Order: sequence, then structure tokens, then C-alpha cells
Amino acid sequence: DVNTASGTVRSREFGGKVSMDQNLDTLIGLHQGIVLEGASDSVNKMFLCPHGKVKRISKDGNVVNIYTRNLRTPPFFRFEVRPELRDLKSCSANRLQWLFLSQLHLATGGLLSDPFTGTTGTQRALDIFRSGRCAGNPLTSINVADFGPGMQHETRLLLEMLTVSTARADYHSMEKTERNDAYHALCAPASIGFVIKNRLDEIRTSLAAVGQSLDSEELNLPIKAKGALSKRTNMLCARSYWQS
Repeated sequence: DVNTASGTVRSREFGGKVSMDQNLDTLIGLHQGIVLEGASDSVNKMFLCPHGKVKRISKDGNVVNIYTRNLRTPPFFRFEVRPELRDLKSCSANRLQWLFLSQLHLATGGLLSDPFTGTTGTQRALDIFRSGRCAGNPLTSINVADFGPGMQHETRLLLEMLTVSTARADYHSMEKTERNDAYHALCAPASIGFVIKNRLDEIRTSLAAVGQSLDSEELNLPIKAKGALSKRTNMLCARSYWQS
């Protein structure tokens, strides 16, 4: 609803009005999303974010875009802005929503700490990813038709996050690296590749219990980047991880 007298816009679905201050002091550089005021003084602000492919355009100026022309399912996520805890909290227990928040922090991470969270985006991303909110058995049923779509979204998101990590290979007894130029080297630690590999291993174990695998044609998962995964979790990457 638009109030022309006061110049405010209020959400019918969530009750809060669009905040005059759209700066979260975190997720710096993200160009999409809307901050809503709480429905009352005792309710925290809410951040509505479209759910699409996240891409960091440049490390200079920290420009991050979400492709809204091809939204995924669900089309948006809601996050509570908690100043008392200095964090963003998913308004749902949905693991995909927490993984998406981790991806947002990773994509917007810089060399300096975010004013709101007091940590770098990379650190906050790994904290969320390693927490129980992003872990556990992803299967809610033994029927592929029930868990297949959610599994596709999750594995696609994991592979997108994987590309942030630096790839390493042995080239005539020398180390050859392939970095994502949109990220500073300190914002793309080797640990990203290993935590994602561990998560994919957990998914593989869960699928095996119902007679499926990451390569099952029935699931049609976007696992066609085995080379990308091995390049980011080989012995050279392990050495970089322990030296960091």
C-alpha cells in the first residue's frame, strides 16, 4: 500500500513499511533486496531478498548481483535483522535458506569486517555453513519426486560457492593456480572447497541409503563439475589450507 501523504510504502503481506534506510551495514555491495521496518517498535527489521543466481562482478567496489530474470524456487527469502545479536537470521528452518545466506555473505565478503556483524563476510559465511543449520540429512522422503527438486537447488548452490575457492594443479613440478578474479585472495580461502566437499559427501551418504547417488539420472543433479571439485580439494589445496 502506498501512502501518498506520508510518502511511505507498506507491505500487505508482512505488515512492515519499506525502511527509509536500506543500508544493512552487511552484505555490502549487494544490489538487490528490500529492508522492511518491523510491524511494531518491538519487532526487528526484515530483509527480503530475491532467490536467484548470485554473482560477484568486481572485487573493486564490491559489486554483487542476483539474477532476478530467472528466479529459483522459492522466489525470495526472508531474513530477520537482529541488532542485539549483530546478525541476519533466516525466518525459516529451511536449510536452503541458510545456505543462501551463507552464499550472500561469501559473495559480499571483503578484506575489512562488516560494521553490522563485526566479522568479514567470508568468516560469517563459513560460520553459517559449518553450523547445524546447514547440516543434517537432506532427505524428507524415500521418493525421488519429493526430495529431488530441493536436492537440485542445494547441489547447484554448493557448486556455485565452490567456484570462489582457488583451483590448484601440478604443472611440471610447479603449482598452477586458477583464481576467481572477482575476489581478493584472502576472501577465497582453501577451506571453502573442503567444507563443500564434506557437505557433498554427506549428501552422497544420505542418497546411498535410498539407493540413489549424485550421478543418478533420475535425480538429474548438476554434478558435472567433478574436475572443479578435485582441483579445489587436492593435496596442493590441503597444503594451502594448513599453511593459512
